[in-house]
Amino acid sequence: MINAKRLLIYLISIMTIILSVSSYLYFKEYKEEQRQFDLFLNHFYNSLDMSITRVDTLLEGKLEDEELNEAIGRLENDLLKTNTIVDNGYNFLSHNIYPTSFFREASNFLHGYNMSGDVSFYVPPLSEDGQLDEEELTLLKTLKGYMVDAKNALYSSKTNQENSNLTVSELKEIIITHINKDSIDIYEDAYQAD
Repeated sequence: MINAKRLLIYLISIMTIILSVSSYLYFKEYKEEQRQFDLFLNHFYNSLDMSITRVDTLLEGKLEDEELNEAIGRLENDLLKTNTIVDNGYNFLSHNIYPTSFFREASNFLHGYNMSGDVSFYVPPLSEDGQLDEEELTLLKTLKGYMVDAKNALYSSKTNQENSNLTVSELKEIIITHINKDSIDIYEDAYQAD
């Protein structure tokens, strides 16, 4: 009888230790995943903000020729960087992060875009004549509008930057709602708005 009690105490002790270690490891993994998501969200928010700033520089309308080409190049780099951040979040962090192609699609318009198929259109390069005309400014305002809406949805007035309490599913909804646009959507919103 005493040996059975000792064996039971021994087994309960082992199970308690195993459960404690497992709980600790699970908690540690959860905290690391949360830290990585917070880091991703911060990079995404800041990259989105930088893209908006680059569009604002172009919308000021004071750039011409080489300065305009350089500003367009910087905007393209920031859009593609933001696209890479979203892709990396989807590929390495969570498949629940919506893999939007908006930023890549938006960058296509900067150097001219020719689409044929069910919907055909041609948009000349922004710097084709060395300055921005009204249609090109409208395109930039459209792109900015999408990004500002997404940034506002990510924003927290408590931190004056991204809301660190967002969940992956809330982020997914923000992306789907505000920046889930392809070339046709962008074109129609910019050039065929009533």
